[in-house]
Amino acid sequence: MVSLIDIFMKLTTETKLLGLSAATSAVLGFAGSWAAIKSSSDSVLFDSIYSFMSAALSAMSLPVLGLLKRKDDRRFQFGYAAFEPFYVILSSMVIISAQAGIAYKAAAVLMSGGKEVVLSNVLLYEALSSSLCLGFALLMAIKSKNRSSPILRVEALSWLADGAISLGVLATFTVAMLLENSPVSRWLVYVDPALTLLLVAITAISLLKMTAEAILELLSAAPTSEIQEEAAKLLLPFRSTFGVKDISISLRKMGRSLDAHISIKLDQNISAMELAALSDAMTLSLRKYWPLGHTSVNHYFDPLTLKSLEKNRQHGKGKIGEALGLEALGLEAFGLEAFGFRQKGQEKAALAVAAARGSG
Repeated sequence: MVSLIDIFMKLTTETKLLGLSAATSAVLGFAGSWAAIKSSSDSVLFDSIYSFMSAALSAMSLPVLGLLKRKDDRRFQFGYAAFEPFYVILSSMVIISAQAGIAYKAAAVLMSGGKEVVLSNVLLYEALSSSLCLGFALLMAIKSKNRSSPILRVEALSWLADGAISLGVLATFTVAMLLENSPVSRWLVYVDPALTLLLVAITAISLLKMTAEAILELLSAAPTSEIQEEAAKLLLPFRSTFGVKDISISLRKMGRSLDAHISIKLDQNISAMELAALSDAMTLSLRKYWPLGHTSVNHYFDPLTLKSLEKNRQHGKGKIGEALGLEALGLEAFGLEAFGFRQKGQEKAALAVAAARGSG
């Protein structure tokens, strides 16, 4: 019989971390609820609800992580990478919605004259919560960077936000306790609702920024300039390859995947085997930098070069099928000019002709 320990050991590092994150957040949520009841503090209640939401979202991310490991299939023919930014958007919106209710209550309390808080019950919980949250944030940040995992990055930001909340509440109420017998003590009733509104605003800004980035990924926007520059730098050595006039690359980041489309402009006669070797080398170089994702490569002739090759063919100096690196297909007998070889992507038309010839 398989034990729970055996099952746990077979889980991936990400799955283990997410499970541990969910369990710890739930424990902090229960502890925070108790502290909020004892202290009558909305800011502590905000902290505990944030912990409960983090626990639920961490648990929700586990099936998403399972989807990301699946290969392309008939229904999702480009893979499941889009589920990752979709999860980020959904989780951020859920947290922001929960915060809106707390912010409304805090604003009402602030407008009605504030409220007193039992400070001693707050400090112990917030000291424990801030140290634990910041420790988890550091752990998740390191693991997310090592594994290029957006889901763990979301977890790291979530723990950092939770830790910042706890640290802010701890610092604020520590100062408030020191001022209890001072001339400003009558203003301390406004500390809790004001702090709650401040915390909601800070975390909402961070979550909205993360949501905007995820939306851009779903819209197939280009990744950051840093990623684009690094990818272009990797392809720079291939520009000096014989027959290559220019190389351009289009990128799309989707969660942890980076999809690339590389276009090679040719100005010399290169064989099909040479083109295949060049394409494989560029793909390998790009995937060493970013392992996950799809890479497609197409090549086309510079218009002036194509005219020169056609001119040579007319004078019997070569065959256009050979010039295009497609001599193995025997396409020169088909009058290739009629199939769009003056257009970008001419090799696709040639392969279509070859397929039609084979089926006939």
